[in-house]
Amino acid sequence: MPLNCLRHCADINHILYMATDVLKVATERANFSGRLLQQSCNEHFPALIQQLSQSDPETTLRECIVHLSKKGADTLGAQILPLLAENGHYLPAVLDPKLLSLESAKRVATLFRKADPNFFAHLSLFAFDSQTLQSALSKTRALAILDDLSKDDPIVPWLRELTKNPDERVRSKAVKVLCRLRPSKSTVQLHLQSPDPRVRANAIEALWHTPGDEPVAIFNSVLKDSHHRVVVNALVGLYYRKEAGAFNMMIKLADHPSPAFRLAIIWAFGTVADRRAIPTLQKLMTDPSELVRDKAVRVLATFGPEPGGSAQGDPTSSELLQSDMRSDQFSYPRVA
Repeated sequence: MPLNCLRHCADINHILYMATDVLKVATERANFSGRLLQQSCNEHFPALIQQLSQSDPETTLRECIVHLSKKGADTLGAQILPLLAENGHYLPAVLDPKLLSLESAKRVATLFRKADPNFFAHLSLFAFDSQTLQSALSKTRALAILDDLSKDDPIVPWLRELTKNPDERVRSKAVKVLCRLRPSKSTVQLHLQSPDPRVRANAIEALWHTPGDEPVAIFNSVLKDSHHRVVVNALVGLYYRKEAGAFNMMIKLADHPSPAFRLAIIWAFGTVADRRAIPTLQKLMTDPSELVRDKAVRVLATFGPEPGGSAQGDPTSSELLQSDMRSDQFSYPRVA
């Protein structure tokens, strides 16, 4: 074999050897971090975690977050929390869907909420600041965590700031959580003046399960809104309050000339899961809009077979409308 070929083979073997060695070191490093976290002694943990963080910060952080998700604030977790809470650098791992499920992320966030006095500031800076380009999924997970923590009073001033966020999804979700937490008429009415339909719709949805009679008046006040989500959310709220005529108004809205309204009301039928909607859904399966037809088929499938094997017990839409005079006063909302 020529000398240059031998040299070439030797170079390839050397490269393969180096690649294998690098992979072995990386694997051992990951296992090393995890193993030390499992076996560390309490009194030596701060020094240990500092050493690990210097040699392999990302793996160490993720190992710590996973431990918290599984064990919570146990003996080891109680030491992890204050060390990680110092700067908010734990948030990328907590919001990473590849590392934690949403429910696990909520549990870990609850721990940091207690351990980190600047938790909301850190969360806002990381997930919602306009200068940081986080993915839509990270923002969604952050908002879900925020919704879960919304019973804490200190969150209110921060939520009010988020209602002014330039991201419309962040803004509308913050309004929803704020109105659910502080369902006063003045708070809701303020956000019902928003030009953003997402904000108006979420303000209404936040009142679905709010006690008292005040939400009923608010639901009725937006039935002429130009946006389908606002109107349909109000009808769902009235339905949950067992308001006379609410379901019949939903049936009537299924004939709205706007496909967006018809799609929204199909969603509402699936949300309230009232079997009286079956005839209307069957009718919408022949709608001129393909989107409406497909949505009607999918929602109808969620109802399953009629108990007893018969659908004859479902009254028709016309029977429902004739049985409730209030629905005659309902006219279609104007489309923007």
